[in-house]
Amino acid sequence: METCARLLRALTGAEAATVTTLNAASLLLVAGALAAGREIIVAARDLVEISEGARISDILHAAGARVVNVGSANCVYLEDYERAVSGQTAMLLRIRVSNMASSGYVAHVSGSALAKLAQKHNLFYLDNLGGGS
Repeated sequence: METCARLLRALTGAEAATVTTLNAASLLLVAGALAAGREIIVAARDLVEISEGARISDILHAAGARVVNVGSANCVYLEDYERAVSGQTAMLLRIRVSNMASSGYVAHVSGSALAKLAQKHNLFYLDNLGGGS
């Protein structure tokens, strides 16, 4: 792990780096560092269980963040995120769900659109690619 952290520091120029082998742990660390005590906006359809008992909402709460879910189980639009942004918002979060599929009437917001919205409001944006990415 230390070799990976050293390489990551060299690659990015960062002063420090942390490497995990568990996606849930990475999400907990990032949410805790950037959004503890504040809000993280996430699509309702992204509030899934990512492994045995590890649910996105539980991880975010454990990090000290308040979860603001937007949209519905099958559809979320950029306007849903925009309406939810408040003075307490720290981050927009997108989860790439790999352990389930939706079909039929579905809509999701692209990562690039969420990144632009986050930039507009001076927020962090995290696109959780999932394990194995």
